[in-house]
Amino acid sequence: MKKKRKSINFIHKLKSVRKEIKFIFLISLSSVLLIEIVFKNYNAPYHSFYVIGDIYLKICYSIVATSIFFLINQHIPKENRNVKTNKFIHNKLVTVFNELSWLSERLDIDKKNLDITEEMVKLACEKINPNSPVVEFQINIFSNWREYLIYKTNKINRLLSDVMTLNSSIETELLGHIVNMLDALDQFYYLDNKNMGLGKDLTFYSRPISNLYEENYKLHKILSSGKYKIYLNTNMNDFLKNRNTKK
Repeated sequence: MKKKRKSINFIHKLKSVRKEIKFIFLISLSSVLLIEIVFKNYNAPYHSFYVIGDIYLKICYSIVATSIFFLINQHIPKENRNVKTNKFIHNKLVTVFNELSWLSERLDIDKKNLDITEEMVKLACEKINPNSPVVEFQINIFSNWREYLIYKTNKINRLLSDVMTLNSSIETELLGHIVNMLDALDQFYYLDNKNMGLGKDLTFYSRPISNLYEENYKLHKILSSGKYKIYLNTNMNDFLKNRNTKK
């Protein structure tokens, strides 16, 4: 069973090679096999055809050799390193997902998959008195929404900052959404200014809150369908499934 798991991982490591590299490699390998097995049995009609074909064959051999060298010496070692870091990245982002899920419950937004629109957040914020106390699972108790949002944004910021320490191991698309979430967190800067009131409701912060949900939803889709799920045999919905089962 253990050997089978390793072989499956190796197949997925091959699949993670960029499409352009795989395409060029397959074309070159096919050309080498076709020329060596078929076309070499026939005489070229002109000497120039032979010269061009010989040059093309050498280029194809070079591409095949370079691709194999890249796979063995660069791609697989990098993927082996990523397998170890992906668990850390995944777990941190799962915690971010959970934190935003709990925030949606405090906002009274019933949307388990976090596909939450700006309009939904705005409507929820219009109904909230910013001076009202906030209780999260009877454990974390805050005297008002300013304290709660400071706690929540600082916690998410720390989690994302921890992930960014391994930015070289993060896929470009996923990294973009993480950076956008950090940018959305920067929009909460007025929370630290206690001389500035939050107003009669929370609509002032509806835009940055909705930006967090939008980017986190896109991030969640990547983690649920990409190599992070393949390597870990899990996804971010496991927490909610287990939680609903207990209920």
